[in-house]
Parts: sequence; structure tokens; C-alpha cells
Amino acid sequence: TRLAAKGTPPALAWFPFDQLPVVHWADSGRRVDPEVFKSWLCQACRLKSPEPSPLIRRYAAGFKSAERETLGQFILQAWLSEDVMPRPREESEKAAMQQAQQYVQLAAQYPKYYPQKTLEEFYAQFLPGFLAQPKGSANDSKGILAVAGACAGAGAAQPVSQYLKNWYGTRVHQARALLQMLAWVDHESATQTLLAIGTRFRTKSLQEEATRLAQSIAERKGWSLAELADRTIPSAGLDEDGVLELDYGPRTFTARRSNLPSRNNQTTSLPPSARTAPFGMTTARTGAA
Repeated sequence: TRLAAKGTPPALAWFPFDQLPVVHWADSGRRVDPEVFKSWLCQACRLKSPEPSPLIRRYAAGFKSAERETLGQFILQAWLSEDVMPRPREESEKAAMQQAQQYVQLAAQYPKYYPQKTLEEFYAQFLPGFLAQPKGSANDSKGILAVAGACAGAGAAQPVSQYLKNWYGTRVHQARALLQMLAWVDHESATQTLLAIGTRFRTKSLQEEATRLAQSIAERKGWSLAELADRTIPSAGLDEDGVLELDYGPRTFTARRSNLPSRNNQTTSLPPSARTAPFGMTTARTGAA
């Protein structure tokens, strides 16, 4: 095809095309040619938009649903893994040693302002931080998230939530792209995640983006934002483990669903009692400490 003739974009050189899962058409049962997916991914990478086109959504709807979701999850996980791939250990060790040497010199020149540590102590202090740093970024290939958004299902929300929790402060562009992809995942867990982030998230720009995307979902369905919330979050914002995290600046409060025995020894869920918390907030305690 013309798309295949253009070759793989350099930004997508890392993608494991040979590991793409097998997908069949729902009506005929015939296998979808893997070159179709390669063409989609290459084109989406060049377009650089994480939101799927109507054409891709239409074709994806014709795949066997379970296999379609497996494909979408594979693409999403591959992109996430590439984006936060840790730098090689040798490179981290070199960077940590260079910084340790600088701090030894600074400590000698300004003993009032720097701790008096040996080169080895500074090195041991800095190495874990460098090992945790990603070696690069997959932001240039964020367009392939459009294919993930058209195909993924229930499994998409959790890794996106985890990514935002870990990297919200340093990878805002990637986080925004993941939210835009999630807005097209046809599963209530994806919508719940957007609504939760739009309601409570420590980064205002991501909170606003999630609200905008949730509003667009509501408009597509002909609902108001309140109706969307009522129909997709019957659990009051608790995740599937019954946990709700609330961010208040540098502090995070966690609420957990608690089933307490009633007077007749039957299990019941009771509202928590309130207590006064720092900064004039009211928090809730549920269950045992």
C-alpha cells in the first residue's frame, strides 16, 4: 500500500510489530492482515494525534471484541513501556559519579552549605535517582495511542491511572495524550477515570483536560456531565478495590470502603464519622487504622 511504501517513521523504530497479537474479523472469522495494523500505526504516528479517526473506529468495531481489546492493550502497554524505559545502568553510574565528584568539590569549597560526605557516599546517594530516570521519551510516537483508543477496553484505565500517579510532574504532555486516548475507550472504567481526574487531581492542567474530555463524551452520548457521572460512577468514585485517593497539595488522604457489623451481626456499610484535620479540612476515617 501507499502507506507501507513510506516505511516506518523513525519515531516508531522501537515498536515490536512482529509481536502484534492475532486478530480476526467478527463476521467472516478471517485473520486481519498484520500489515493493516502496521499501516494504521505508521499513519497514526505521523498524524501525532492520540484520538482515533472515525475510519479506524469503524474498522476496529468489526474485529472480534476480545481480540480487539488485546490488540489495544498491547499497543498501550508497549508505548507506556517505551516512554519510561530506564536508562542503561552504565550510563546511570557514569552520571551519578560525575554528580558525586561535583558535590565533593562543592562540599570542600562551601562546608557550611554541603554535607561532608565521601565520594562513595555521594555516589550511593545519587545512583538510585539516575537509575529511576527514563532514558528518553515516546512522546514523538504518541499518535499510535489513537489505535489503542479505538481498540482497548476495560484494561486501559488502570495503567493510565498508574502512569499519571507516577509521572504527572515530569511528563505532562504524555499524560495529556493518554487522557485524550482514554476518552475514546468504550468502557465505563475509562470514563470513571476521566471523571475522577477531573474532580480531584494535583495538576490543574490535567484536571481541566480530563473535565473537557468527559464533557465531550457526555455530548457524544447526548447527556449532561452530571448524567454521565450518575450513569458511570455508581461507586461514589471508589475504584474497583474500594479505595478513593484525595490529593491535598503535598498530602494524600485515602478512603476505603468498610463493611461493619450491625447490631444484629449483619454486615452493613455505615457512613464514617468526621474529625477535624490540619488546614481546616474535614476528613473521614473508615475502617480500622
